[in-house]
Amino acid sequence: MISGKNPVLEYLRSGGKASKLLLSKTIKVDEIIGEIISIAKSMKVLIKNVDPIVIDKNSNSRTNQGVLLFTDFFDYKSLKEVISKDAFLVLLEHVKDPHNLGAVIRTAEALGVNAVLITKYNSAEVNDTVFKTSAGAVAHIPIVRITNVANTIKLLKRYKINIVGLDSSAELSIKELDLTGPCCLVLGSEGEGLRALTKENCDYLVRIPLTGKLGSLNVSVSAAIVIYERTRQVGGN
Repeated sequence: MISGKNPVLEYLRSGGKASKLLLSKTIKVDEIIGEIISIAKSMKVLIKNVDPIVIDKNSNSRTNQGVLLFTDFFDYKSLKEVISKDAFLVLLEHVKDPHNLGAVIRTAEALGVNAVLITKYNSAEVNDTVFKTSAGAVAHIPIVRITNVANTIKLLKRYKINIVGLDSSAELSIKELDLTGPCCLVLGSEGEGLRALTKENCDYLVRIPLTGKLGSLNVSVSAAIVIYERTRQVGGN
């Protein structure tokens, strides 16, 4: 399920499949709601106007804005679909918080990342919270679920994709590394960072230079910084 006006609209715009749309009886039909209804009708999605409490009971979010879409299963892409010799990828290892996942996806889509790779186990999956936190960006960027990080890295290396891991104790600063070529940025879980084996398999380990008293940043903030640095180096901004 997906809730909220913008996430639902972006999902429908992307052509994602859905079976039922619930709208609060008290909702104001503005431009966004009008487009949601129009697309849903064209896709022959069942539309029901219900009491707000019905939506609250079915939605995981209290900020559903009176809009709830029942979707089919999320269409994860395969790794082969997103690999190319000029790929710019982000790999998240065991990121468990769906808010962090959604925030990373939103940044990745906005700054030209080709796909976001997430681990299948011990990780957040794409759900209503991720859709909402990403502001609908999930519908516009491929998401791949992988079962083995080490094997995934080996495959990426065959395509000459540099594997760049973020590690707060690394000697090399992110600003000192040339990121203009094909690369995959690898970030670890909240609080734990990258696993030792993953660090060993990276071509480079880099850190974000910090000048404050805190020794680390939230994973979604860290991702935003390193993604932007790569985009800046290639002349995207």
